Amino acid sequence: MDADESVCMSNLTDGKKALAAGKFAIAETKLIKALDAKPDDSELWWCLMLCRSGYSCDAALVEGLKEKVENAAKEGGKFPDTPFSSPYCQNALKYAADGKRRAFIDRVNAELTELWREKTGKTVALKTKEKKLAEKHVVYSRFCYAVLALAAVGAVVTVYGVLKNAVLITAVGAILFAAGIATDTVLRFLAKRAGKAPKGVLVADVALVTVTGIALLVVGMFGGSAATVRVASVMIVGAAVVAATMLFMRTRRRALEGRAARGNADTRRSGNKYRPEYDRARLAARLDKNGQNAKKSHKKHNSEDRAENEYKDTFD
Repeated sequence: MDADESVCMSNLTDGKKALAAGKFAIAETKLIKALDAKPDDSELWWCLMLCRSGYSCDAALVEGLKEKVENAAKEGGKFPDTPFSSPYCQNALKYAADGKRRAFIDRVNAELTELWREKTGKTVALKTKEKKLAEKHVVYSRFCYAVLALAAVGAVVTVYGVLKNAVLITAVGAILFAAGIATDTVLRFLAKRAGKAPKGVLVADVALVTVTGIALLVVGMFGGSAATVRVASVMIVGAAVVAATMLFMRTRRRALEGRAARGNADTRRSGNKYRPEYDRARLAARLDKNGQNAKKSHKKHNSEDRAENEYKDTFD
């Protein structure tokens, strides 16, 4: 067990103890810390749902919901909301390895609807839909595409400003473009760290920088701006280096995957051709020595057994 998992288990244990004691503020702090280390733990999300709803356990949750239903029926109000539609419960259901939580919710909903029918004579349908909440890497990926669009707008504004020789427009466009590319890089890193990098974002960034550099190069050459030509050249060279690195890494990764696949195929084969090399003479000597020792041991045990089973006349 690593340090992060140990801390997570400690916070989970402390959080459950505080939850059972009704210390909801302490329990929430501990559970959130545990979630930071293990965000896909169904039990943590369920405990956090109980904590935020003000219930110390499942039994208290059921009793509290029944009390709310009875009070609403007496006051002539509408059917009260339940915490089963909260994001905490949705995540608990999403990451659950079995259907126990779902069965518990269905049973409680059935009891609440029956109680409501008895008290008011009305029926209500309770269904808890499992919402597919966006994971962190999905959120980061969506922001990546939005920021990429902003960077593209900045590129167009920059080229237009250089073409019209408008310093302010060029500066605004360059800031948008640079900030967009930098933010996109950070968001892509965060998405990859959260689980999965967004598809095509890095390629789109490189393509956008290349196209922008070519456009600035053309405008700078026709406008006679040496500074613009230098900036455009740096952008094109940088994009080319990044593209070459991407191509190299992709080729290397495919080669490693192919080598691993061939190795796995070889290990599945049988036959003398694929047996590992070893020192046959040394192995034969060891086997012979072990065989002699086994024969001596076997002979010793047989002689002891015969001696033990021999008839001894002890009659006087």
